[in-house]
Amino acid sequence: MGFVEEIINTLELNSNRREKIEGFLSTVSFYKIAPYVNYVVENNDKYKKFKKIINIDQSPCFWQKTAIKDKWDLVTYLYRYNIKLSIALYPYIYLIETTLKTKINNLMCREYSENWFKDESLFFKAYSLDLSIDKEIFDKYFVFGKIGKNEEKEIKEIYKNYQNQLKILPEKLTTSQIKAKIYKIKACIYLIKASRKAIKEKEKIEIFAFVENETTFGYWVSLIQNKHFWKESQVSLKTMFLNGEIKQEEINEKHSEISNKLDKIRILRNQISHHNQIIGIKENQLKSASKKFSLIQTYEDILYLFSLLGIDPQKDLFINELKCNQNKMFCKGRSFEILYNELKLMHNKI
Repeated sequence: MGFVEEIINTLELNSNRREKIEGFLSTVSFYKIAPYVNYVVENNDKYKKFKKIINIDQSPCFWQKTAIKDKWDLVTYLYRYNIKLSIALYPYIYLIETTLKTKINNLMCREYSENWFKDESLFFKAYSLDLSIDKEIFDKYFVFGKIGKNEEKEIKEIYKNYQNQLKILPEKLTTSQIKAKIYKIKACIYLIKASRKAIKEKEKIEIFAFVENETTFGYWVSLIQNKHFWKESQVSLKTMFLNGEIKQEEINEKHSEISNKLDKIRILRNQISHHNQIIGIKENQLKSASKKFSLIQTYEDILYLFSLLGIDPQKDLFINELKCNQNKMFCKGRSFEILYNELKLMHNKI
């Protein structure tokens, strides 16, 4: 069965919709539209409510009024609605990402040097990988390039054999401590891999080129998540977040909360960057399946972190200029809150 037939059968459409669907799939992958098809099917009981809301009170932000005649119309409407929400959120994602990497890099350059990203000992220290066996495991699995469940079992055995043979540790590492070591090795590999890759491709790479071209948002989030860089080292990344309601004596207690919020923002950023679904998401649709995801909560987290970082989004990025001019045919954008509330019915399920 082809993709078109699958859509027609799944949505119980008339066969005369074939040409319309084929035209749509000529520019949009079936795998991009499939989540919206599944959403409509799973919320079949809400179809009439959706149809009524959209037909009566349709957003002026879409280029033309299109009545929802059947479920295929609803699928394509939700697909376009997802694009609109992603566009509305992009400036917020852009602002928090550029602010974080600028502030972190400025602190790292000031406290260490402009070559901080090349100093691997800095990262080994940050993750307390001070045993010779730590570095041996790091080197082995850095080359291997992956630490999955099988590799984790191997590493556990390496640590156990190391302790039994040399007996140099005052106390044996517990299972939870070995698990923590594995996490630290994985995190350290992730950060150092970016540096080594950049240096390999361009030996004399400058700091500005590394920051702008060789790092992901996840790279900077990982630096913040590291407790050493957060509070124990001379760089003290926690100082970036003292512009809002949090007092200096409370900031260390907020490390986990801030780290979790940034990780949710990272997930949202990746969904938007890859043109993926951000509406009606279930946890099992995300790579980080263990993390509960709420679109509106993540948006509110961005605003909260703006306040801690001393950012006024209206002033710093002209976000309040994202308005829809209803007198013109083409929309110049709308605020995220307005777009979100237009189909609040579907977000209630998130």
